[in-house]
This record gives sequence, structure tokens and C-alpha cells, in this order.
Amino acid sequence: MSAPTTDQVRALVASLRRRLPQEAVFGIRFPAGSWTGPDSLDLDGGPVRVRTCASPLEVRERLLEFEGASEPLAILTPLSDQDLGSDVLARLARRKLFAVEPWRILMDLMDARHVDPRIAGESWLPEVLLACRPAEGWPALPSGILDAQTAWGLVLRHRLGFETLQIDAIALVRWAAEADRGTALAAQPEGLRKGLRDWLLESAGSAAGAVLDCIEAGSGADVLALGLACGVIFHPEGQGVLALERAAGRLERFTGGRRLTVPAGRGWAAAAETVVRGILSSSGLRQARPVLERCDALLRELEADQQVGLSAIALGGFEQRLQRLGTALGRAVEVGQAGLTDVEGALGQVEAHDLARHQPERLGKARMAARLARWLATASPAAGSFEEAVVQYSREGGFVDRARRSVTEGETAPGVQESYRRLLAACTARREEGSRQFGNLLSGWVAAGSAPSRVLLVEELLAKLVAPLAGQAPVLLLVMDGMSQPVWRELLESILEDGWVELAQKGAEPPGPVVAALPTVTEVSRTSLLCGGLATGGQAEEKQGFASHRDLLARSATRLPPVLFHKPDLTEEGHAGLAAAVGAELASERRVVGVVVNAIDDHLLKGDQVAPRWTVEFVRPLRALLQAARDGGRVVIVTSDHGHIPEQGTEYRAAAEGERWRSQALPGDVQPDEVSLVGPRVLLGGGKIVTPWTESVRYGSKRNGYHGGASPAEVVIPLAVLSAGRLPEGWQEVSSFWPDWWEAAGAPVARRAPAPVPVPVPEAPGRQGRLPFEPGAEAAPASAAAADWIDQLLHSPVYASQAAAAGRAMLPEAQARQLLEALQERGGRLTRQALGQRLGVPLLRVNGLVAAMRRVLNVDGYPVLSVDDASETIDLNLGLLRTQFELD
Repeated sequence: MSAPTTDQVRALVASLRRRLPQEAVFGIRFPAGSWTGPDSLDLDGGPVRVRTCASPLEVRERLLEFEGASEPLAILTPLSDQDLGSDVLARLARRKLFAVEPWRILMDLMDARHVDPRIAGESWLPEVLLACRPAEGWPALPSGILDAQTAWGLVLRHRLGFETLQIDAIALVRWAAEADRGTALAAQPEGLRKGLRDWLLESAGSAAGAVLDCIEAGSGADVLALGLACGVIFHPEGQGVLALERAAGRLERFTGGRRLTVPAGRGWAAAAETVVRGILSSSGLRQARPVLERCDALLRELEADQQVGLSAIALGGFEQRLQRLGTALGRAVEVGQAGLTDVEGALGQVEAHDLARHQPERLGKARMAARLARWLATASPAAGSFEEAVVQYSREGGFVDRARRSVTEGETAPGVQESYRRLLAACTARREEGSRQFGNLLSGWVAAGSAPSRVLLVEELLAKLVAPLAGQAPVLLLVMDGMSQPVWRELLESILEDGWVELAQKGAEPPGPVVAALPTVTEVSRTSLLCGGLATGGQAEEKQGFASHRDLLARSATRLPPVLFHKPDLTEEGHAGLAAAVGAELASERRVVGVVVNAIDDHLLKGDQVAPRWTVEFVRPLRALLQAARDGGRVVIVTSDHGHIPEQGTEYRAAAEGERWRSQALPGDVQPDEVSLVGPRVLLGGGKIVTPWTESVRYGSKRNGYHGGASPAEVVIPLAVLSAGRLPEGWQEVSSFWPDWWEAAGAPVARRAPAPVPVPVPEAPGRQGRLPFEPGAEAAPASAAAADWIDQLLHSPVYASQAAAAGRAMLPEAQARQLLEALQERGGRLTRQALGQRLGVPLLRVNGLVAAMRRVLNVDGYPVLSVDDASETIDLNLGLLRTQFELD
């Protein structure tokens, strides 16, 4: 039998001192010549001297030396009680020699009365636990039982560096991912290593064996990347794919030649994915990228990279899903409506990938591309009049151009980029045809006298909108110079997120659209807007015309006439924020304050390659202006003087006057892509100008964008009335408008954790198998929700109980029904924007409605109704709802 260790002797002496505090000499049976420990043991109660004695005489000598000493003495001897004699035993604690019995010592130090049978046979365990006993000792076991979980938890924490006593597959993988775990594990006693495997298999599942095999095989540095690779190799949707079956065999080189079972592979994958998602969440993609790149490399090495799209976290998985989307988009361009199912399925897979939220620009382009595909497949009747064409552009064309602008910025993946180019070419061809019709209708409308019936003219805004509103509330007129409909649609989302809502008169649609004065340049259209009549001029004329406008003066106090600020007025040199004078006016009782913001028009003048994001933050004075208007209780009217077209490979044609207009020298001096505009609404060129209707022509030097032409993007002006609290009499909050194709309709989109979808059995050996989200693959059948499930839910006892608990926060039944119907119509998944439009409420109110409904539906915290903040998507899990509310 091996000699007791120093830690065991130390623990025995500590135990004896604790139980026999009055005793001073402890005899311990110990093999001769085996002690290698110190001459003094430092214990909680102070030091204890240690002496080894091989004969009775030596024991007596040590006892004589000890007389009068203040420190206790521990005598280690191989002698028996009989060898020592009764006189010596009388000097020892309890008149005997104590044997080193590790289990007994351990139980005494832990105040344990019983030991879990699962660990009682582990002879190495007491020694390991005694060796890692903290200086202050262990807290007493409340139950008096040393159970397996507590024992193993202490071993794993103190010997192997685990951070928790509850060891599951996630904790194991997280631990294994740290450096030098293989070295630490190899240094442990054989009994510990064997017992560790058995225990972890019980507590962490079959994945534990695979992870330990990986570490012992020297592949511990790749434990996370290999786990992610297992997510592809053992994916439920990859069953029957020959390449993955072969990859599972190649994986053995990383696990010491041991074959992984499917449960072990999936458990390892689930744990690794959880750990990596934690890294992504806490530290971002940059920190997680090395592991993700290593996963891709391993899949190539294992020859499973063609199936990487099965992974919802691998870098290659996101790229492959984007490639699938590109393929689907290309097919949709060719076949139209018949290809949209594949587009929606592929987009859903892109959105469901974990990296989508960490690459929002690419995700945004993918969504915009899908929107363009839907629009291409949607029939749009030709406008019968110019005003109808204006309305069409305001309600559809501007959205198309916004999506085009986003997708034009391109993709890094070559295959996807080529699909985007094809999509854009088809969309541009259709938009150009619409622009041609628009230009011709504009030409006829101008020649006929430009009498409006369905649209507002830019020079009418002060009299027909600003002045009436100023009679009910103080107003800020915010003129965003050069802002087009596409830019406004992007900027509006940012403004609404900032707590503003759109307003409309009760019983009417929001005001607009607005038609610019011609040509669509600042000196004409902005001056006409701010003077309230067709005019040309600059800032001086605008200030004078605005301050003296008859209708505005009628709503203003005599001492506080309308006031207008231009770009130089908005800031003060050396100071951040708004100029004091502007802030003071917005906080004053002045009924009408006008501000011109030139950020957009200034951007057009540059020749850089920056692709701006039109947000409240990007347009520098905008946030300060909106905040000052909010603080001053002002209603905000946002508009523009004209739009613009962005630079996208335009053709240069020399002309003397403007970027996109020129004087008409002769009646026939008009190219096929131009129109002649002649009439009183044309304020330059002697009332006769030529402008391109196409977006592919410019007359000036190359810039970021141009205006002055006859395209709808230049002529149709955005307009919105916004409030952050105060509602003028006769006005109400409205939800923002989006065309039907802006959001997916019909089939549900794949969720982050979809139920396994079986893959067809391979037709012949060697077949790789079509992945379930490939274009052309059959989609998983969606469960058909019975039409009456909402009635059952709203009248169920569980719903009544939940509603009662929610109290005043509960939604009215009609609104709850409307929300549920909206989700059902879209397969259980809607963006916040789409839900707000469907319910007819501003985006600002959607979060509150969803939160109220979640209080009722999420019984015991189960996610019946969930929100994905990254994709701004609301999900209804109908299967879980039926279970929680006990529906048929």
C-alpha cells in the first residue's frame, strides 16, 4: 500500500485538531522513510510540528523534547500500539495511533455523514479533494451527504479550472476552449481521468466523450471550430447526404480515431454554437472571427464545405446562403412570380443566420433585393394622367428607387453581385419606362397650364398646409434641400425611431404628394416654396417672402412674424449644436419657424464615393432641430424643394445652363430621352427648356447626384407632418405607408431554430443531395392554422387568467384579435413596420402593443410571442400557443 501523501497527513492533523482541540500530541501510523513533507504544518489554528520516529526510544526522545513547547506535535511512526507501550500511548491523543483513512478524513472535514454510492468506490477521489481543500476549509454540507455533483464540482473547479459546479456540455466546451486544457488534463491521475469521463457523460451527455477525445487527441485548440463543423456534418437536414457521411468519418482524425455518434455530434455542435453566440453577443464578430474562419477551413479539409449553408453560424454558411439568394433572384428575374417562393425561402435563411445581425449592411441589401424581385413580379398599371403618375411615384416608385440605391452599392460575393446586377438591370429598365411616361405626361401637363386637383404644388404649401396648421399649433417647417423620395423614405425610418409619428387629418390620407417648380433647381423651386408663389431668387428673397407671406402673417402675432433660417444661421463658430438664436426661436411663442437644411444638397456637390446612410445622426443639424421642436411643443412639417438622381454611370452632354436642364433653342431640339417643358410653370430659359426624363444623362460635371431634370425622382417632393406629442385639432396619428411588395406576403419565413426538415433519400450513390433551402427544393409544409383558433384562444380559461393578471395593460379584445390575424396572415412572422401598417398604428406604438400581448401569451415565460430586435421581426409560435392555452 502506498504511503499517505502530505496533503492527507495535513488533512488528518487538521481534522484531529478540530475534533480534539485540547490534545497536544497526535500519533499517526506512517511507513518508515516515506515522509517528504515539511517539519511544520501551517494549519488554521497555528503551526503543528512534525517528527518521524522509527523506534520506541526515538518516540520517547521526541516526547521529552516536546515538554513545555507551545506548538502541538504530530509523530509519524511505523510502530504498532504494542510496540510503543502503554506509557507512550498515554501521552498520545486518545491513547492510540491514528491511521490515515482518506474517506474518513474527508467526511470529517466536510461534516458529511454519508457518501453518494456513485463516488464511494473512487479511491483516488478523497486524495484529490483533500489536496484542493481551501485554507479556510469547506462550508458544511447542509444535507450531511457528500453527493457526486458536489464532489465532482469541487474537483473540476479546483483541479481543472471550471468556473461552475453545474457542468453541462456548454460549460465543458467553454472550458475546453481555453489554452493548455490538454496539458492540465494529462497531468491528472489516471483514476481521475477515467472517473471524469464517466461523470461528464452522465452530467453533460454524449458530447462530453467527444470533447474529451478531442482534447486527448491534441486537438483541443479546435474544440469550438470542430463543434461548429459538427453542426454541418450532423445537421438533421443533412441526413442522407453522402458528402456529410464521409466527412463524419474524416472527423475521427481529430478525436483519436473514435467515431462520433449522431447525438454526440449534435450535442457538441449545440454547445459550441452557444459559446460562440455568447462571444458574438458580448464581443462582436471581430472576436469570434478566428473560430469561424477555422471552422470554414476544417469543413474544407473534411470536404463538407459544399454543405456549409446548413450552419446558422459559420461564416461560410452566411456566404452560401447569400449565394442561394442570388441564384433565386436570378431565376425570379427570368420567371417573375413563379420564382418568388424560392426568393422568400432563401432570404429567410439569410435572415435566420446568426451573422446577419452582425453584417446589417449586407442583410439590408439582401432584403432590398428581395423587395425589388417582388416589385418586378407585380403588375403596375400605366398612369392615365400626370397627377396619377405623381401619386404612383410617391406611393411606389420612391420605394423602388430607395431599394435600387441600396442594392447598387453592391456585394462582396462575386456570384451575388452578378445576380444583383441582373436584378438592377431589369428594375432600371422598368423604372426608365416609367420615367419616360412621367416625362411625357409632365410635358403635357405643364403645357396645359398645370392646374392641380389631386396633388399640391410646391408654391401652395405655405397657404394650404403650413398656415392652417400654424393656426392650431406652433410649427417648424423643415426644408431638406435636394431631398428625393428615396432619401426621405430612409430618413423617415430614423425619425420615427426617434419617437416621432406621422399625422394626417381625420378621415384623410397624409398630405402630399408635392410637385416642384421647373426646372427642379434651388433658385426656382425652393424660392417658390418659401415665398408662397412661383418665383426665382436666393436666400434674401426667401427670407423676405417667408416673413411677409399673407397667410402665415394671419396666424402670427404682429410682434412675432414668421422667421426663416438658412445654413449659415444654424450654427455658431466654435460651438456645437444649434445656434442660440435658432434654439430661442423654436422655444418661443412664434407660430412659424422655417429652417433650410442643406446636408443632402451639399452631398450631391461632392465627387467622393461615400454612400451615406440618411439618418437623424448623419444629417448633422437634424437631431438638434427635432429635439428643440419637441421641447418647444412644435408640429414639424418636413418637405423638400426638389429631388435628385444619384450618379450611376451617367452620360455627359454639354449644355450651358444647368446640370439637368438647358434652354430650348429650336422646337425640334429634343433628344428621345428628353422632353420639352413650355409654360408658365417654367421659370428659367424664357419659359422653354429641355430636360432629360432619363436618369442616365447629365449636362454638368460629374458629382454624387444631380437635379434640374424631369424624372419623377426630381419632380415629386416628399411631404410629412410629424408630432412628438401634441396633436393639432382635427389631426390624428397614422401608420407610415409601404407598398404591399415591401414586405413578404403569405408563406412563413424560416425561424432561427426551425424544426428539422427531412431531406430526400439520395437517388444514387455519390449524389450530394439538394439542400432544403436551395432554390427549387420543396419547402417544409407549413401547418395550416384553423380559422377559429383565435376565437378559441380569446375565450380560453388560460387567456382569461392571463388577461386578468395583465390588468390595465391588457389590449382590448378587438385589437388583440387584429394583431393575431395580422400575424396569421403572414405565416406567424411580421416586421414591426408591416405590423404597424397592418394595424394602422404608428411605428412608435407597435412596441407597446406587442409588449402588452406578450404579457398575456407568454405563459410562464415561454416565448409564444417573441421579438428579434436585430431583424425587427415579431414571431408567433402557433404550436407552442396551442400547447400553452390547451387549444384543439
